[in-house]
Amino acid sequence: MSGPTPLERLDRLSSELGIDLWLKRDDLTGLGFGGNKTRQLEFYFGDALRQGADTILITGAVQSNFVRSAAAAAAKLGMQSALQLEERVPEMGEEYYSSGNVLLAKILGAEHMSYPEGEDEAGADAALHARATELKAEGRRPYVIHLGLNHPPLGALGYVVAGQELCQQMPDFDAVVVPSGSGATHGGVLTGLALAENSSSVFGVCVRRDCDKQKARMDTVLQKLADLLDIDAAPLQDRINVLDDALPPGYGKVSGMTRAALEKMARTEGIFLDPVYTAKTFAGLLHLLGTGGIQPGQKVVMLHTGGLPALFGYQSELVDNLSKNLQQPPQTSPTGKTQNMTITRIETGQRMSRIVKHNGVAYLCGQTSDAPTVAEQTRDILAKVEDLLAKAGSDKTRILKCEIWLADMADFAEVNAVWDAWVPEGHAPARACGESKLARSVLKVEMIVTAACD
Repeated sequence: MSGPTPLERLDRLSSELGIDLWLKRDDLTGLGFGGNKTRQLEFYFGDALRQGADTILITGAVQSNFVRSAAAAAAKLGMQSALQLEERVPEMGEEYYSSGNVLLAKILGAEHMSYPEGEDEAGADAALHARATELKAEGRRPYVIHLGLNHPPLGALGYVVAGQELCQQMPDFDAVVVPSGSGATHGGVLTGLALAENSSSVFGVCVRRDCDKQKARMDTVLQKLADLLDIDAAPLQDRINVLDDALPPGYGKVSGMTRAALEKMARTEGIFLDPVYTAKTFAGLLHLLGTGGIQPGQKVVMLHTGGLPALFGYQSELVDNLSKNLQQPPQTSPTGKTQNMTITRIETGQRMSRIVKHNGVAYLCGQTSDAPTVAEQTRDILAKVEDLLAKAGSDKTRILKCEIWLADMADFAEVNAVWDAWVPEGHAPARACGESKLARSVLKVEMIVTAACD
C-alpha cells in the first residue's frame, strides 16, 4: 500500500532557522490522502488477510487519521470497515463532526459507531469486540485493530522499516523529530535507526500525554516491539526523549504556539501541517531550537505524518475570530503631522484584552495560576506567556521586559529556579520583581510581559 517517501530540504526555513532542515514526506504515502498510518496498516491488514478476515474494526478520535486510512485500505482490499469514533476533544464545532476525516470515511462507505469516552483504551477495545461478536453472528469474519497496550504493536513495524529507509536516504543527520502519541511511529523510528546502527537523536513531541505518561507508554511499546523482533529493549528505552512543551492545552486542541507553527510552515515553504500532530511536532522542533536541544547548523529531519483532512474539521479553531484590528482615525500631532495609531487587540472582552499590539510591541495582560505550589504556578504562567506570545507573532526570545509580583518575597528563589531554566540563553529580558497582595489568596505569582512582535 505504500513505498519509499521523498525526503525534501526546506530551503527557506533552513536559512531562517540556521539549521539544515529536511522533511520526511510521509504525508505522501498515497492511500486515501496518505499519512503515517498507511505504513502501520500494511502490517495489520497483512495479519487480517492471513486470518481470512473480511471486516476491519478500529477505534480513534472523531477526526482520526487512523480510522480514515483503515477505511481506505479496506476499500482497496475489498473488505468492509467499522469505525468507532471516541469523544476525545471537548467543545468542538459542528464541522469537526461532519467535515475532514469524518466526511471521507462516509464516502468510503464505512460503518460508524461512537464511544463516549476519550481516555478509556480498554473500554474502547472492549466495545470493538462487542461489535465483532455481533458481526460473527451475521456470518462475517471480523479483525480488530486494538488501541490498548495489551496487544503486539504490529503497526510499529511499519516505522521500523521507515527508520531504516530514512537511514538509506540520508545516513548523516543529527536528529529526527517525530510526533509521539500511540507510540507506534515514535517507537518504530527509534528502533529502525538502532537496527541501522544510527545513533542520531530521536525527539518525540508529545501530542496526547505529558512527558511522564508518554515516557511510561514508550517503555511498554518498545518492550513489546523488541519482543516481536527478538531484540533487547533496554538500549532502545535508554534513547527515549520526549517533550511536552507544545502539548497544551491538550490533545486535539489548538494553541497559539501550534497555530503559529502551522502558519510558518505554510507561509514559508507552502507545505500544510495538520493541527493535531504535525503542527505540534514543528512547534516542538522550534522549541528545541530555542532551548538548545537542537544546535545551530545541525542537520535535522522532521517526520510529516500527514493528517491534512483534519484541517477542514478545525476551521473554527484555526481562524482567530477573537482578533480585532482596530483602525483608529488618524490623529494630528501638535506640529500638525498625521500620526498612525493602528492598534490590534486580541481576545478582547468587556474589561480587557489579553494582548494589545502597537508599533511592533506586544503588551500581555497579567498571567496567574491556581496550581498548588509556587514552582507549578510559575511553570503554568510561563506556558501561558508562550501561548500568548505565539498569538501575538512573537516568542520568548523577543521578550523586552517582565514584571513579576510575588505574594511573598520568600518565594523569590523558587520562582527564579523555574525562570532561569525557561529563559533562552542570551535572551534574558529586562526584569523587575516586587511583593504585593494579589487578587486572590491562592495566587502566589503574577507576571506581566512586554515583547517585540511582528
